[in-house]
Amino acid sequence: MKAQFTKSNLLTALQNVRAAVGDGTLPILSHVLITPKNGETKITATDLDLRATTTLKSGVEDPAAFTVHADTLLGLVSRVTDPEATIVISGKPSEGRVSFLATGAQKF
Repeated sequence: MKAQFTKSNLLTALQNVRAAVGDGTLPILSHVLITPKNGETKITATDLDLRATTTLKSGVEDPAAFTVHADTLLGLVSRVTDPEATIVISGKPSEGRVSFLATGAQKF
């Protein structure tokens, strides 16, 4: 799986679905579902009462759906200082591995 975004597009999408991320007893509800395919990526969050979904354009190679902790991903994306920086999320979700690569200036 590999999907490529601009920082501004990904940050906006994550902020749009953040309200639906659950804080309850089910750990998966603190994650967002990322589904890349056909040049766009759908990002979904739910707390079982509310569901929020947004779609953004992205470069996609080898599409596969996966989840990632919402606050962790939002924190990483927000630390990239260049709004037009390229962010690549890739990995093998079936093996539990996802990597985050950002070009441009970052603040860590």
